[in-house]
Amino acid sequence: MNLQAVELLAETAAPFKTTGRPLVSFVIPVGREGEGLASAMQEFVGQYNNVRSPVGAEFILATDIGDPSTGAAMAALSKAGVCRAFFLSTRIGKGGTIKNIVRFASGSIIVMLDADVPVHPSDIYQAIQMITDGRADLVVARRVKRWDGPTRAFLSVAYNLLVRMFFRTGVADHQAGFKVAKAEVLRGSLSYIRTDGLGFDTELIVWAKRLKIRISNIEVEWRDSKYKISSNIIPLKALLTMLADLVVLRITTLKEGMDLVLRTVGSVFDEDGKYVGPEYITMLNAGNQSIMGLLRKLYATVAFR
Repeated sequence: MNLQAVELLAETAAPFKTTGRPLVSFVIPVGREGEGLASAMQEFVGQYNNVRSPVGAEFILATDIGDPSTGAAMAALSKAGVCRAFFLSTRIGKGGTIKNIVRFASGSIIVMLDADVPVHPSDIYQAIQMITDGRADLVVARRVKRWDGPTRAFLSVAYNLLVRMFFRTGVADHQAGFKVAKAEVLRGSLSYIRTDGLGFDTELIVWAKRLKIRISNIEVEWRDSKYKISSNIIPLKALLTMLADLVVLRITTLKEGMDLVLRTVGSVFDEDGKYVGPEYITMLNAGNQSIMGLLRKLYATVAFR
């Protein structure tokens, strides 16, 4: 489906615009997905609509990457009433994008989902039910029948073993791009989470465990990306940044007095280009700031170049 076709849906494709407060907010960080994002999200919204009544749901797309074709797809989806769209002016990473956008979500439940929508809507609904039934405050996906290659599979197994060894989370899969949480629980956890990059998912679980938040796992079949959205993540680069995040997380969970501070680095705009708020990164306020500044520069070099 091209962008023009999505724009033509404006009169009929707004089933998620409801009066009152939405029950569920989908927060979906977007990278360089390109024009394929339009058809991916349109099909996903249609599938979700067929699983359960969509009343009380909203879909929020957010990106910190100035990719023109992806931005055009997001704008078209917003114009058609399919999704809301937000644009961050500074590159900060997947985790930072989620942290900045959660404040604009109005749902009492937050669904965090990768842009290639690798989970069937029926699994999403099941996870939401676990929250609404009071069985959990945070639901974490455990991916089964994954389509990863041998390199990614090995790195994933090694990384999860390392996290369990460091933090005893009891969670099998820390980095799945699908999690569901009570909005107040997620917002309360964000004040503890330093990571703005790919390690955000892991740190969310680690702090949830330490804060005695009820965590439940759900097995989901990780669908092959039939929407032809290619991965933007280089395995070795991702591994290096996540290992660096783990080292810092280990230190911060063991040592007292290491506070986090928010620093304004840019602005957040809506699909009309209207300023809606400042963009923040999370920084560790600890000891020798010159050393921390050097570490941040090295981290940014590995993560974004």
